[in-house]
Formats: sequence, C-alpha cells, structure tokens
Amino acid sequence: MHWPLSGQSAIYRNIGTHSAWEGTMPAKRLLEFMLNAMRQAPFPYVFLTPDLIVEYHNDDAAAWFGQSGQPFTGQHAYAILTASERAVVAPYMDQAMAGTAVNYRRTMPYKGGDRTSIAHYIPELLPDGRLLGIHVFIWDITAQRRSEHEARTFRNRFEVAFNYSPVGMAIMDRHGQFLEVNDAFCDMLEYSREEMLQPGFRPPSHPEDLARDQFERTRLLAGDGDSYMLEKRYTTRGGQTLWSILSTAAVRNGDGSVSHFVSQILDITTRKRTEERLHREHELARTTLRSIGDGVITCDAACRITELNLVAEELTGWSTAEARGRPVDEVFRVHDPSGAPVPCPLAEALRLGRVVELTASSTLHARGGALIAVEDSAAPIRNRAGEIVGGVLVFHDVTEQRAMARKLEFMAHHDALTGLPNRSLFKDRLATALRAARRDDSKCAVLFCDIDRFKVINDAQGHAQGDAVLKAVADRLSACVREGDTVCRWAGDEFTILLPRLPSEREAAVVAQRILQASRDPLLLGTPGGRVDVSLSIGVGLYPDDGIDGEALLSAADGALYEVKRTGRNAFLFHRPEFNAQTNERLRQERRLRTALDRDSFVVHYQPRISFDSGRVVGAEALVRMREGDTLIMPGAFIRVAEEAGLIGELTRVVFRQACRQAARWRQGPLRDMRISVNLSPVSLQQPDFIEEVTAELAGFGLSPDQFEFEITEGVLIGANPRIQEQLDRLRDLGFRLSLDDFGTGFSNLSYLRRLPVDTLKIDRSFVSQPELDRPIVEAIIGLGRSLQMKVVVEGVETGDQESALRRLGCHEGQGFLYAPALPAEALELFCAERTGCATAYG
Repeated sequence: MHWPLSGQSAIYRNIGTHSAWEGTMPAKRLLEFMLNAMRQAPFPYVFLTPDLIVEYHNDDAAAWFGQSGQPFTGQHAYAILTASERAVVAPYMDQAMAGTAVNYRRTMPYKGGDRTSIAHYIPELLPDGRLLGIHVFIWDITAQRRSEHEARTFRNRFEVAFNYSPVGMAIMDRHGQFLEVNDAFCDMLEYSREEMLQPGFRPPSHPEDLARDQFERTRLLAGDGDSYMLEKRYTTRGGQTLWSILSTAAVRNGDGSVSHFVSQILDITTRKRTEERLHREHELARTTLRSIGDGVITCDAACRITELNLVAEELTGWSTAEARGRPVDEVFRVHDPSGAPVPCPLAEALRLGRVVELTASSTLHARGGALIAVEDSAAPIRNRAGEIVGGVLVFHDVTEQRAMARKLEFMAHHDALTGLPNRSLFKDRLATALRAARRDDSKCAVLFCDIDRFKVINDAQGHAQGDAVLKAVADRLSACVREGDTVCRWAGDEFTILLPRLPSEREAAVVAQRILQASRDPLLLGTPGGRVDVSLSIGVGLYPDDGIDGEALLSAADGALYEVKRTGRNAFLFHRPEFNAQTNERLRQERRLRTALDRDSFVVHYQPRISFDSGRVVGAEALVRMREGDTLIMPGAFIRVAEEAGLIGELTRVVFRQACRQAARWRQGPLRDMRISVNLSPVSLQQPDFIEEVTAELAGFGLSPDQFEFEITEGVLIGANPRIQEQLDRLRDLGFRLSLDDFGTGFSNLSYLRRLPVDTLKIDRSFVSQPELDRPIVEAIIGLGRSLQMKVVVEGVETGDQESALRRLGCHEGQGFLYAPALPAEALELFCAERTGCATAYG
C-alpha cells in the first residue's frame, strides 16, 4: 500500500516549519528513507500528531487495525480502537504524550480469540522540547507466546513424566555423566539422587553389559542411528543383581551433534527370576518325563503332537521329530478287545475339558506292528485364564500285568489242583441258571458230591496220592455230566454239580446214577500206590421243589448228602423235608451264639507272626474262641453262623475291645510295640458308625491306630463296593494297617485291588498245607505283592521245609503250628521271652 501523498506532504510541512530542518535537503532525503523503511517494515507502524491524529501508517498497521486496503490517516487514534482497547492503551499513550517512551505487552480480544503484542510509543520531540508526534511500533508476539506456552506445557509434562514415572529415567551428557535422574532409578540402584549426580559417578554394571552400552552410545555419537535398546545388569548398593531393559535415545543439536542422552530403565529382575524358575521347572519336567517309566505324549489345542518322551517313542515306534505336528490318533492308535478303534482319549479330554481314561483292556497298535496292552489317562492343559491350550496323555505297558491278571483271574475262579470252577464261579453260574429257570419255567438241580472216607486215603497214602485221587475224580465227574453243566470243587473232597435246564428230576437221577457207576471202577493212578478204590455220596436239591434261590438249593443238597452219609454212603438221595433237621440245628447254634454274646463268653488267643528274615515275633493275630463251661469252641463252629445271623459285627467289636484291653496291658512291658491283627468282616465295613466305634475304643484305652492291623477277606473285592473303599481309605488315613486275608481262595478284582490301601497280602493256608507247596500259585501271589509293593505273609506254616521254600520265594512273614498255635496272652508273653524277643512292629 502506498502512503498518501497528503500525509507525506504534511510531514514535510511540519518538519519544514522548524528551522532545524528548513532547507536541508539531506534531512528530507533522510526522511524519505525512513518513511520508505517504515512502509516496508514487517510490523505495524503509525505516526500520530500531538492531537493523536493518524498522520502516517503502513500496510501492516491497516491490517492490524482491521482497515486492510483502506487508509485511515486523518482519523483520531482512539476512533479505530474499541472501548476495551482504548482503556488499555490510554494510560500508556498519556505517558508518551508527556514525552516518555513507553514499551509494554498487552493481550486483547481478536476475532473470537486473543492477540498478544508488544507496543512501543516513542515521542518525537523538537529541539525546544515540544511534542512533534508519536511513533507507534507494534510487534505481534501471539505465535511466539503460543510456542512458549506449548514449550512450557511440554516441559512441565516431561518433568512430571520424568520425575513420577515408575520406570527409571536418566539424562546423561555426551560422556555418560548423569545430568538428571528420577526417584524410580535411584530406588532401583539404592543410591540417592545427590550421589548419582556427583561428577564421575557410574552405577556398577556387569562388564559384558557395560561394554555393549558404551559401544552403542559411541555409535550414536558418530551419527549412526538415534536410539538403542539392550538388556543390562546393574549391581545395587546392596550387592544384588538388577536386570533391566535399557532404552537410550540421542537428543541432537541443530547441526546433528548429540546434545545429551535420555534413557529409560525398566526393572525386569522379577521377570528374569520367573523365567529362570520356569526354565528350571521346564528342564526338571523334561528330565522327569524322560526318566519315568510311563509313556507321555503332549499335544496342542488342536490335538497335534508336540512332544513324546523316550518311553512313548519306544512303545509307539515314533520319534518326537517324526510325530511332532501329527494328529495324536495317528501315532497313538488303540483298539478295544473286539478290534474296533477306540476314540482317542486325548481328543476326548480336550473336547470334554476333563480327565479321560482309556477304555479298559485296550491294545496299542505300534508303528512296527506290535500289539501292546496299555492303560492310560488323558487330561487337558489350561492357561491361567482357564483356556485349554493343550493336553497330556500318560500311558504304560501292562502286558505282563494283564497276563498275570488273567492267570490270577483264572485262579480266582478255578481250583488250582483240579482246574475246575471254584465255589465263587459256581455260585455265579447257579444264579444265572436260576434266573433262566424262572424265566423259562424250567427245572434245575444242584448235586453235592463227597468222596467217601477220603481222609483215610489221604492219611494212608499221603497228600500227593490224595491230590491224584482228587484230580482223577474231577475228571470222572466232568465226563459224566452234560454239555453246559458245571462241575465245581467246592472244598476239600467236596464237589458240586449244576444241572441247568432239566426237563424233569429223572434227568438229575440219571446223571447221579452215571456218576455212581463210574466211581465203582478203580482209579489206576500213574503214581506210587497204583490202584485206588473210591466211592461217592451224592445229595440232590431241585429247583423249585427244594428252594428258589442258590443258598436254599445248596442247603437242600447238603442236607441230602448228610443223610446219604449217615445212612451208608455210596448212593444218592433227593432232598426231603425231613432233612430240615439240619436247619434246625443251625438255628440252635445261632441261639447258642447269641447267648454267648450276651454273657460275654468269648476269649481271644493270639497266634504269633514270625519274620522270615530275623526269626523274631513281629505281630500276633487275634483269634476268638467261644467258651462253654470248660470247653473252648473254635471259630470254625460259629463264625459262619455269626455271619448268616448278622452277628458278625457285634462279634468283631467284642474281639477288638479285648485286643485293645490286652494291648493296653502290654503297653508297659516288653510287648509294648506288638502289633495286633484283628479279622474284619465286610459287614462291619459297611456299618456307618464302625470307624467312630473303633476310634472311640482306642481313645478309651489310650492307644494309637498304628498298633493294630485289620485283616479283610477277598470278599471286599467283589463288586468294588465304593462304601467299603471309602471306609478302608479312612482306616488307612487314621493309621491302621490293612491286610488282605486268605488271598488266592476267592474272587479278586485286581483293578480294584490296585486302588485299595492294603499293606499286606496273606496267602491262604490251603496253598502251603501240603508237603510240597502249591508253588506256582504261591510264587504268583508273591510276585503280585512285590509289584504292588505289599508285604506278603503266609498262613499255615507247619514244617521247616515249608518255611525254607517260602523264604526262598521272597515271602516276608509266616504263622502256623511250626511256631505256635493261637495262645492265651500270658502264654504268648512266655513264647516271646523264650524266643529271641519281639521286634518293633512300627515302621
């Protein structure tokens, strides 16, 4: 914008009226130069007369006062200002009019915002001191002020972030000297801020980390990059190693040189310790998995293999490298006994989100074609959020165990001598036959057979010849029955025969007559002694005539057999009602038993248990006798009656109370550590208050559970009763020891046996009561006990040869007439005193 000529002429006139300027051409030229400079100045300029009339202004002044493109010369200065602007300007303008130069900052509203500027009012005075005019210079510093505000805000924020950050922070010069540190960094290293800002202070660092830090800082100084990050170890004042992540950035000058460094130090000591612990645990887990005897397969959430341990590699035929990433069911191929594929247990565990066990009796098809009997369980692996991230399958080879189980299962169902079904299997088949007879409205029969005068044969010709006779009779009986009939060795020289689906009782008579006819032929044995003549007595019970359940039929046949023997032997009889006298006799025995319980007519004798290793007494079995006058009646005469009459629980309490009383008496003497074994019926185990009664009895005598061992029969294994399992677990947790009595004579559910808290297996006396041990069975039971880490005790040891053989087979303890019968407590004390003493029963 050009200056108005009138304004310029006016300046000339005003100046020209004064002698100092009059006719001075150089002065006029100087004024023109000054006006030209003001016209092009990058800031607003106004010249006011003493009356504050605008005489000159440049284009920036017009724009500043909102008069862009329009000259406002000749106007009063206050006319172009707002009222609020006049209020600010007037005091300073008054000072300028009084001849004083004024310089001040002001902030005024402008277009919806504020505008900050610095105003200079410079009075132009004549030589005589009169006011010629006022030069007004205005510098807009709004942008500068905004930049200063932003810089100040940024600086404040940086200071807050620096000082209050939970992460350590430091500012260093080019040489690594700390210029500033925050409290977090000081706390990490356990030094004060003053100490760390001392010239020459360097925090102790690991030599390897220090060298790398210096290398990286030198690289930045050389202009190679702007930052670096590394893990660095410091040593605190207390001597501890502090792991950190050091992040350093270079702050550069305008010429690119480094002004200083800003570092962040993140304490990762806890994370490092956690990583180290996890690494140790991982290595421990890897080592454990590679050293345990079970196969272990792990997978990811998609059921793809991630790891196999050495055992798993050996069993499956796959190496980890080959199997990794493959579906589990491709490597772990399992089939059930019928040959059908079994669903992958690991896939099921991931799908169901719980532990899954392999189908029973499954077989692993290894890569090389081998078939391996396995048992396993699979479980999902979860992260901290509970999400399934993988799974683990643990399995082991049970080929030998299954073979032994099949062998023992056969022995559990069959007589070891004759190979015939035993009474357990016979009862099972009898129950099945009765259900079919009820359904078909047919008949069936039970035959009870007994070898006449077998004891004479056994005593005269020896046990070996007696066994040969039993086997030969078993073969003859099997040859005399129909297909589908069952011949059982019931006990000793007694056999039972089941005849299902009979058209009439005549068919039973035909079979019985055939047996009698066959028994008349002498037995020609291939043993010393040659020919043996035997005869049989047979009692027959018919369904439904003589009973509708198994026990009734057996009782009817037994009653008929008793009548055959009473009247002459070597014949057969069908049951008749008059044979029920035997039942009446049993009722009489039950009444006698109840009377004995009411009168406390029971006494307990103790049979010592001897260690085969030391020969010392290590315990005693409590055996009950019933007193009638001066006669002691053996348990075989009343235990079965007690069980049938539901009195066995009460009888058990009587025996246990007497055993506790005796243990309390022995507590102060040499037998204070004697452990007493008490026989326990499955009936007692199912009584809800049994354990409370036992513990109360102990408390009453001041005794502890580890002084007693409960002997349970194999009957507890039938059906895997959960109530019995729970009771046994509670007894074991209390400190009682548990023994499985008469092992090998009944049905043993071996899978259930593995879960029972049993400490000891007691081999039944029937396996050692012969001159020669029933070695295969005894050896199998000892092997089973060893595999289950159970102690093995044998009953019925009568000879030194038996003891020596049992010791060689690895049996631990024995009891029997070789050492002593069951003795009164005083006699047992003398027995122990005469022997080498009693070993401590604990441990």
